[in-house]
Amino acid sequence: DADNGAGVSIYHPHLSWAPAGWDRTHNLQLSGVYVLPIGPGQRFLRSGNLVNKEIVGGWQLSEEYQLARGEPLSMSAVNNVTRDPYVAFYATKICDPNGGFEHTSSHIYNAACFAQPATGQFGIGGRAAMRNPRLDNLNLGLTKVFPIVEGHEIQFRADAFSVFNHPNFVASSGTVG
Repeated sequence: DADNGAGVSIYHPHLSWAPAGWDRTHNLQLSGVYVLPIGPGQRFLRSGNLVNKEIVGGWQLSEEYQLARGEPLSMSAVNNVTRDPYVAFYATKICDPNGGFEHTSSHIYNAACFAQPATGQFGIGGRAAMRNPRLDNLNLGLTKVFPIVEGHEIQFRADAFSVFNHPNFVASSGTVG
């Protein structure tokens, strides 16, 4: 995860090989602006009267949407191999932590799939062994510019974040032992 991040063992570098802790393998981000079709020159309320020109027309709707895969999670264990404080020590993965159980907001992965390594042994498979649930978020904005005098204007903007208000659960990494 960093230039000087702790590895498992300099003698066994393959034990540290895994996706970075900040990895988002799939990350879709969409944004756009839609000019609402109301007001002079548009499809609806087309007349050029003062109300349509200054109040009704010229509104814009903007959106920002993100759908991303969850970040990796690691399962650590009690270090029973070395006294080096700069060594990462991971649990041994004994089954697939992403399957074989009912996923809920409080059970994101199967913790029973990890075990404390035997004394003097490094754990295998605990680094980035599972992932947080995906991130799914939509933000909306409504904007209108009101001219005041030549060269000056005021912008009205209303933003709504997490429009559907659904939770995006995340788990922190755990420790066995």
